[in-house]
Amino acid sequence: MPPEAPSSGRPMIGLIDYHSQTDTARCIDSILATAAEDLDVVVVVNGGTFTSAHPQVRTIRPDRNLGFAGGCNLLLTLAHDTRAPWLWVLNNDCTLEEGWPQHLTSALNHSSADLITSVTLHGDSGLVWFGGGEYHSKTNRQHHAHYGEEISELSLPELSPTVWASGANIVVRRHVLDANLPFDEDLFLYREEFDWQRANRLTVDLIGHPLVRHYPGSTTGRTAGNLEAYFSARNSWVTGHRYLRRMNWPLFRVVWLWDFAIKPILRRDWTAARAAYLGWRNRQMPGHAALEFYVSLSRATTEDTP
Repeated sequence: MPPEAPSSGRPMIGLIDYHSQTDTARCIDSILATAAEDLDVVVVVNGGTFTSAHPQVRTIRPDRNLGFAGGCNLLLTLAHDTRAPWLWVLNNDCTLEEGWPQHLTSALNHSSADLITSVTLHGDSGLVWFGGGEYHSKTNRQHHAHYGEEISELSLPELSPTVWASGANIVVRRHVLDANLPFDEDLFLYREEFDWQRANRLTVDLIGHPLVRHYPGSTTGRTAGNLEAYFSARNSWVTGHRYLRRMNWPLFRVVWLWDFAIKPILRRDWTAARAAYLGWRNRQMPGHAALEFYVSLSRATTEDTP
């Protein structure tokens, strides 16, 4: 739990840092340079020695790596306790675009959804990284709509419903903060945000204008091994059996094998295939223990490699 904080009533933007001083500092700089009102900016430091050049930025340092899910739970609790009207959870490897306050304020005034997200661009390009969340209810596959499309060629409504919001860019409204809905910390990384939205039946509206740029992989890429394959395979298996009807389990398992075993093998990506197998094997392990197992194994493998 975060230490008690006085009520500010200000909107909050929360980041989760893991050994990524440069990325987190860049994100904070973009927030403060583009904000149109006073904000509470909070960083959960899951690992490393992050410090901010901006004295108004608050840092929370848990006694261990809580993962994205645990970091989000700290931010949700703090935003609830400080009476924030909304909490914007951003990946620390994102930046905000000029003009976002007007678009977000308009969405907050006109949307009745529980959560709000926006189109997100891929790094410094004009390509879409996230243009809405899609989901296949028989296979547990989830996708980013309009991924890789040119934003200049895409025409989306200013506000429209979508199935789910990426955890890289998700605005949590006050009534959701009041409901005290925690993330499942055993999922730890990857697919935990959709599980949270699905478990609590949260509705999402998408702002059709790009408010965020995402430079993916700069944080988890610092952890040894193929962490995304490990946790994605693990959490896809867990959530598939958690939500899908039993009649869909055979199809789901075939698709899971194709996505996480057969495709990597066909690409001769043995590291990803092995990571997926280990994720499946550790599917009942608590999230923090699953991370410790994989990191220790990856380090041992690296040390044994000539």
